[in-house]
Amino acid sequence: MFFFAEEGPEILAYLKLNYNLTPENWPESESAVQLERIYVAPGQQGKGIGKYLLDFTEKEATRTGHPWVWLSVWQDAPRSVAFYQQNGYEIFGTEVFQVGSDPQLDWVMKKRIL
Repeated sequence: MFFFAEEGPEILAYLKLNYNLTPENWPESESAVQLERIYVAPGQQGKGIGKYLLDFTEKEATRTGHPWVWLSVWQDAPRSVAFYQQNGYEIFGTEVFQVGSDPQLDWVMKKRIL
């Protein structure tokens, strides 16, 4: 499901959530929401919109009864990794994200919401 942050006619940011999709080796008894994509327009970064979207994600997980939120983030994006860690997400694995013929290693992060 896609969600958008708008101001008037302008889209400032968006996120994509997947419900009941879990990473490899995830306990079957634990449902989760995957924050698959979060994007804030370059001119809108640093204004708290990313934090707003992350908070929205956690509220949506709570609303839908999912006790976990998980995501993957590129290991070579230290600001993004730090952002998630500052908001209570912990690294618990890795996965490969294929960009054309370039395999890129992502951290897989999680946070218990409920």
